Amino acid sequence: MTDKAFEIRERINKSQLSIYSDLSKNNDLYLDDSNLKFLIEKYLIGENFSDLPLRTRSKRVKTLICSSMGYEIPKSFKKTQPKFPGQNFDVYIQKTSNLQIWNEEISDSRRYVIIILNSKDVVTRIHILLGSELYKYDKTGTFTTKYQARFTGDLESSSSELVNNFDTLNLRNLISKKEATIPLNPSLPPTKDSLISISNLYQILKSLINKEFPDPGLEKERTRGAILQKIVCDVLGYKEYDDTGQFPDLLNQLLEIKLQTSPTIDLGLILPNCDKPLQTGNNEFKDIKYKDARFAIFLAESKSNKIKLKKFVLVTGESFFDRFQQFKGKTINKKLQLRLPEEFFNP
Repeated sequence: MTDKAFEIRERINKSQLSIYSDLSKNNDLYLDDSNLKFLIEKYLIGENFSDLPLRTRSKRVKTLICSSMGYEIPKSFKKTQPKFPGQNFDVYIQKTSNLQIWNEEISDSRRYVIIILNSKDVVTRIHILLGSELYKYDKTGTFTTKYQARFTGDLESSSSELVNNFDTLNLRNLISKKEATIPLNPSLPPTKDSLISISNLYQILKSLINKEFPDPGLEKERTRGAILQKIVCDVLGYKEYDDTGQFPDLLNQLLEIKLQTSPTIDLGLILPNCDKPLQTGNNEFKDIKYKDARFAIFLAESKSNKIKLKKFVLVTGESFFDRFQQFKGKTINKKLQLRLPEEFFNP
């Protein structure tokens, strides 16, 4: 197998074809599963991707795979399905068992190269499966759908931004002009006395710029978000922290909190500027809509096992897309979630 794999690699290298070239007339350039796995393992096993942002890591992996097969590395990788059309395979980098396939169903005849990372972000194993084999790990057969937006503008410098000086007209009259009285728990229904105006919220929350906290890891986005929510609760004066998993994160302030280490903002199943009624648990707020909620978006960087808050934007749901760009094309994105077996991760 070793000699055969290198012979095919040499032919690919001399052919000057790209990873996007159709190989239907060049069968002698096609790598079967065993040879493909051998070459990718040769180049990737032991590679360390610690401290690399997700996009940089993905590009680095694709670059190494190109080199392993003998292809010239493209100046930029096209958005194709699969990512390597000529050799008919997709690539997924997994540190956990939760495999997510976005905006397409599993293809029976496609190959799926699964690259396993250990807790230190070092490549330990390579698996290659046909779509027909991958199917058995899909226990539901259903897509999770959600809207997405993009954080635009300067992403590097530290800054804060208040998009709206005032709350929506619908909410403005429900906020007392007196200093807010903060209750014990942030999951309690909002009241006129507890709500802080958007301008005062901004003055309090912008103090969190450049704040650092321990990074629980790339694969623990929810834990990262929960840590930030607790920090926000503390700075607002809540004595307890409670996460119900419902929208908005801090019901008592009608405040949704987003922690971003990449420009892509996941919005869930409902758009921020939606006119749908928001259940607050307080009849006095029965006319409040989703668009009346406030959104605190924190852009952060992960470095040296710490999360550092770099940017902060506060905006009403109503004005959300005046500041952030909604993903077009596929207005709503879908993902299929599969659970890989534990033995995939054994050294």
